[in-house]
Amino acid sequence: MKNLLAATCLIILAVAIGCTTKDGNLMSNIDSFGSLRVTSSIDGAQIFLDGEDTGEITPATLTNVLVGERIVQVFLASFEPVESSISVLVEENEQAEVTFELVAIQVEASLSVVTTPDSALVRINGVALGDNPYTPLLLEGLAPGSYQVEILKGSHEPIDLGMVELFGDSLIELEESLTLTRSAMVEHFSNTNCLPCVEADTVLENVLIERGVENVVSIGYHTETPAPGDPMFEEARDDNNERISYYSVIANPVLYVDGVSGIGGVVNLQGRLNTGLDQRLGTPPDAILEIFDFQADSSDLSGRVRIEALANLSGYELRLGIIEREITYTDAPGRNGVTHFYDVFRGFVAGVDGTALTLGVGDVQHVPFSASMSDSWNSERIQIVAFIQQPASRELAQAAWTLYP
Repeated sequence: MKNLLAATCLIILAVAIGCTTKDGNLMSNIDSFGSLRVTSSIDGAQIFLDGEDTGEITPATLTNVLVGERIVQVFLASFEPVESSISVLVEENEQAEVTFELVAIQVEASLSVVTTPDSALVRINGVALGDNPYTPLLLEGLAPGSYQVEILKGSHEPIDLGMVELFGDSLIELEESLTLTRSAMVEHFSNTNCLPCVEADTVLENVLIERGVENVVSIGYHTETPAPGDPMFEEARDDNNERISYYSVIANPVLYVDGVSGIGGVVNLQGRLNTGLDQRLGTPPDAILEIFDFQADSSDLSGRVRIEALANLSGYELRLGIIEREITYTDAPGRNGVTHFYDVFRGFVAGVDGTALTLGVGDVQHVPFSASMSDSWNSERIQIVAFIQQPASRELAQAAWTLYP
């Protein structure tokens, strides 16, 4: 109670200071874009940008590419690029170009990866190779050598196999059992005119980095208090208000861990947040929650969610939130001086009501989703947060996001 009272006093101070931006208008996001032409001496190579599959094959022109130094890689079975990766500078409203020289592999190696359960994503040297990079996986046409192998699956602990040696004219077979785990979710409420939110957001960001994306999911809502004018609240006014009302939020900053642990104010925030996370991460999950086939471009986003009930989920709801991982403004859009924001809530897919679940133990449900992209969003930073919540108790059964496959 003392923490919430302290936060309320600071909020009143922020209102007294004022609520307009520097020039009385909402600031603009400073992101700028160019395009990138990727070609290879042999057409049909899979294109990766900064380690992520673009969904394109050579030759292709990637549009709406963030400016700056970008790392490009390609993969085509039975061929090896002379340069494994190329760094390229993308400039605003300009088209950069990269070309990969591919040479035929004389003696090919193969890799098989099988997991229990299956459908785990396999990353080879940091990228997901092939049209279907999920287990059971068979990759042929690789060059002999050492490869770093990682196995990732929603609601399960990651496996890092380190460097695996592949030999010519041979098949290396890997079999791994995955361990079920819970992902805790932090929902945090903030406002660009809230002074204590500066410290709270910094503490939260540090805890999230320490915990890792495989353990903790984050979604940041913005409110209209202590003062109006927060552009991230205005971007999703109705959906932000739904969560504010759901948790009866009256003061910022406040965080909720898995819907049940409310943490207000900034006094010993790091310790209280870690305690709340430890309690939830130590609780067995009630579901396996996975997101597959996620795609986001300048016009649309889509994918599908798989839910496997480990407990009775009748009366629970699946919600799909859209977040933008990072937003940067040229000037602070509020009085607290912050210009960088993380995991910003952009709205719910298909509205605030969610999808009602009627799953018993062992039942499986697949939920496809799609939504239109706003012109103000950066498609390279858009992610989906999925969570299963009991409406009355507000407790989460499981959470997942597209940052961790």
